[in-house]
Amino acid sequence: MLLRVCLIAALLACYVLLSCASEHEKRKGEEFQSNDKNAASNIKVKRNNSTVHDGKSKVVTPKKKVKKTGSKRISVRPKGDASCTRLGGICQPNRYICQGRYLKDKCSGAKTRQCCMPVGAWSVLCAGHHNNRVRACDVHGCGAFNSKRGNGLHKAVDLVCDDYGIVNAPFSGSLAGPVSRKDPAGNQFDGVKLLSD
Repeated sequence: MLLRVCLIAALLACYVLLSCASEHEKRKGEEFQSNDKNAASNIKVKRNNSTVHDGKSKVVTPKKKVKKTGSKRISVRPKGDASCTRLGGICQPNRYICQGRYLKDKCSGAKTRQCCMPVGAWSVLCAGHHNNRVRACDVHGCGAFNSKRGNGLHKAVDLVCDDYGIVNAPFSGSLAGPVSRKDPAGNQFDGVKLLSD
């Protein structure tokens, strides 16, 4: 019985010693690898265009610059969803149905995550036809594209109707019917009457 206890104690001691030794080897290997990484990052190379004066005059020309390849990829996607929510949209995967129109590059995350701009109150325009859609916003605001309004932004929403006409209105409202006006020069202006909410 005493022999069994001594044998078990000896085996336990060997196990503890071996596990400590293997742990020590692991740490030593990690230190060696981290030292190699630090050594590689600490190496600095300086260009020396001077030559040793050996009595002969030599013209020293700088070496050609080598273009780096494999540059880091720069993403221009926004870091948050604020640019979408400011426009009144919601960020969601573009595989979902959007009742309005998807705007690209307004949401963070994957490229399939896009800003859904709902039609909202504008759905009644152009007789509420299902082919109508809200046009996207540009740098001058939502509305008539590339048309500046002094120092301010044009804050209307463009609706492209199925006849490719555009209805601009800087407020939410409903369609009241067609209107026309003739100016003193004899020009006829046709449009739609919009009632604000």
